[in-house]
Amino acid sequence: MKMQWLKGPAADQERARERYDSDIRAVRRDLREAVRADLPAAHFGLGTVVVVSTVVGLLAGLPL
Repeated sequence: MKMQWLKGPAADQERARERYDSDIRAVRRDLREAVRADLPAAHFGLGTVVVVSTVVGLLAGLPL
């Protein structure tokens, strides 16, 4: 059941701030969880970037 909260001058400012802060914390926690990379995936990505950069660097240095 969704609670109906008072709005405007009748609202309890302290409770509204607490609800806002807890919602912001929940959103940030979910965002951190969504973008977090695990260690093996991060190392694989780093290795891929190093290999591709090396290959592109070697090919760019060769005269055509």
